[in-house]
Amino acid sequence: MAYAVHMKRGQKAPTSPIVESMRAVGHDELRAVEFMETWRWADSPACPRCGSVNVYTMKDEETGARNKDYRWRCRDCKRMYTLRTGTVFEESRLPLWVWVHAFWSACASKKGVGALQINRECEISYKSALFVMHRMRAAMSENGGDRPKLTGTVEVDETYVGGKGSGSPTRSRLPTTASLVREAIQFRR
Repeated sequence: MAYAVHMKRGQKAPTSPIVESMRAVGHDELRAVEFMETWRWADSPACPRCGSVNVYTMKDEETGARNKDYRWRCRDCKRMYTLRTGTVFEESRLPLWVWVHAFWSACASKKGVGALQINRECEISYKSALFVMHRMRAAMSENGGDRPKLTGTVEVDETYVGGKGSGSPTRSRLPTTASLVREAIQFRR
């Protein structure tokens, strides 16, 4: 689906249907799980370990509702799994709606989203919000966050960015609020 690049003043930008669906999930865990299952498997859920489509949802015997952590079971390999298995959500105790909200915020925001914003909007700790953002960024990188070590000729440099210098412009004092930035570049020959 192509989106228009040029728009008239006051006209709203067209949005993706998946982004609109993410927003509709809200703070409901069941809706978030169903949304992610639909986008991951569509109509044929498959076991992430053996690839079999001969699977079923595990339900509570008394109520018939899905169990608390929304598990599936594969009839072929006899192993249990969840939507989170094999994804960036794996080994995360955060509710899935937090992840969906973070992805929605990142997609819907023109300038991106920061961990503090996710912290405020989802009412989770800053450390958890930072964890979500790091996982999202690693998943969106070209090689999934697995960077190889630099080899051969490597150039390393550092500089200070930001802050306001103190004293006269002729004196070279280090700003007190500056941040140190380091970079490393590998040369190919």
